[in-house]
Amino acid sequence: MNNIQPEMVIDFSGLFATLDALKNVLNEGEVRQALLDGAIIGEAGAKEELQKMVYDIPESPGYKRTRNLFNSTQTFGRVDEENGGETLVTGVKSSVYYAPYVQFGTKRGMQPRPYLSKGVIGKKQDINEVVADGVAKAVARIAKENGGNE
Repeated sequence: MNNIQPEMVIDFSGLFATLDALKNVLNEGEVRQALLDGAIIGEAGAKEELQKMVYDIPESPGYKRTRNLFNSTQTFGRVDEENGGETLVTGVKSSVYYAPYVQFGTKRGMQPRPYLSKGVIGKKQDINEVVADGVAKAVARIAKENGGNE
């Protein structure tokens, strides 16, 4: 009786090419766009909180709100040049000088109104879904380009 087992050969060459390509998946266009889209969602959350914490509260007598803080709260995205242009930095910022005082409060008694952190954290699930979708699209495209199936 012959106990020779049939040989089973699996070709992993396409998989290895895909894995090599996935090393840089975070630099793919789909992921970069998803990160920017996530920051835009964070901006919306920050502005919602800012509206509730600041602008929906009646003004003090003799004080006129300019909405400069609201209008200066924006999404940003830039490629970090210090790392050879390989890192995308995104987020939400407010460019008026008093934004940190509103966010963190002051020693002189102004209470913190953490609109940026609370707004972005409140949108965490939406942001995660957008970024995960971007990563999935990039991975699927890379796999297809390297001989995988859709």
